[in-house]
Amino acid sequence: MEAITAVSRGHTEHVQTSADQLRSDSQYLIAAGAMALSIGWFVLLDESSQASTWLPPLAILASCALSLVVARRRSVAGAALLVISILVGNAVFLWSHGDPPAAFFFVATVCAAGALLGPVAAIGFGIACTAAIAVAVVDPSVALLPGTAVAAVVLVWFGVILTWASTYPVYTALSWAWTSYLDALRRIEEVRDRQGELNQALASLNETCYRLEVVNQELARARAAAEEGRQLKTEFAANIS
Repeated sequence: MEAITAVSRGHTEHVQTSADQLRSDSQYLIAAGAMALSIGWFVLLDESSQASTWLPPLAILASCALSLVVARRRSVAGAALLVISILVGNAVFLWSHGDPPAAFFFVATVCAAGALLGPVAAIGFGIACTAAIAVAVVDPSVALLPGTAVAAVVLVWFGVILTWASTYPVYTALSWAWTSYLDALRRIEEVRDRQGELNQALASLNETCYRLEVVNQELARARAAAEEGRQLKTEFAANIS
């Protein structure tokens, strides 16, 4: 069992490293898209005299770049930072410009969360996006129309469902594969234990056979000595007669 634990621990570290590498590759693609949108935000809304126009996209750009740096040490933390940056950037864009279609961009947050952190994270960020849209409806500075808000919320949860549907089977298959691997590893270890017990039994049987052979040889010598003694006794008796 100790061998199983050691191998399992080593394989877990290998699987974790592989998962981190896959998450890192996806994160680079998503971060590149978010940074491109931040640059587009800065270029399309070229009002350099107003800090409220160019400061948010630059902050989002810096946050996305920071998430890539953090991901080199802790991939989950870097991915979470990237998703939060996308969520905050979308909210800032909606609040700073009051553009109703901006509410529909929240679906990008749940898709990124599902791709990088899993379906449960997509649900959590879906709740956060829904709360942000609800606040935008009651906030006079945004005054998001209820119809637009409902459509945005429906789109967000549709994205959550799609993300769950696409990632849950993958996570389930990985879990099954991991469980099957541990079961096979346990069976192999049991076979090795049984083989060791069998080898020990065979060694003991060989030792018993060797000792039995030695005893048979000694018994044969004893019989030969007894036969020789009888012959000597017979010859002695014949000579006396």
